[in-house]
Amino acid sequence: MKKISMILALVSLSVLTFAQGKPEKGDLLTEARFNVASFADNFELPSLRVRYALAPDMLVRGDLSLRGGNTEDNFAENSDGTGATGTTVMKAFGFGIGVGIEKHMAGNNRFSPYMGAGLGFSSSSLKDEYTNSDGLTYLADYSENSDVASTAFGVGLFCGADYWVSGSFYLGMEVSFGVSMVNSGDMTTEMSTGGTTVKTVELGGSSMSFGEGIVPSFRIGYNLK
Repeated sequence: MKKISMILALVSLSVLTFAQGKPEKGDLLTEARFNVASFADNFELPSLRVRYALAPDMLVRGDLSLRGGNTEDNFAENSDGTGATGTTVMKAFGFGIGVGIEKHMAGNNRFSPYMGAGLGFSSSSLKDEYTNSDGLTYLADYSENSDVASTAFGVGLFCGADYWVSGSFYLGMEVSFGVSMVNSGDMTTEMSTGGTTVKTVELGGSSMSFGEGIVPSFRIGYNLK
């Protein structure tokens, strides 16, 4: 009797682990996506994605990514580290949103290849603050502040695949090819030295690129059902 119970338990565990995981109509999937910058680099911070199944073979999705940082460098007045201190602070922030649609192919119960298209928008800002420093060394009575912002709009095609490890958990890979249009805002700089302040404005511009948007990514997801 004990042997039969163990067999039933193993069968139940097998069914739970290897149950068909492909989404059905109305299912909501969440995932974290890691872009691979290059074969030599580590993964970047993940972006979040939500996918909704309009049908078992047709999904819509939305993406959200946030990025930012704050870097501070200090410069001593004297070479031995004594005296007054100058600082430079660089602050960066950005976000991105995107929407897309996926068409899934036949595959099998655990493997689901797909292709699709999407739109994306991103915004970023960069601000530098120099106090008693020009960014290279200590410089008394010198200060400089600059900031610039940019926005980008992209259209992309992509293909990838989901591999369902269990009834709710899946792994995936994806490669995208995009066309992007970037608008850079004016960069305003205020420089002060010896009590005199000078303000300059460097006009922004726009650019368009394609092909560079080929980005492989690794994905980890879960079906909320």
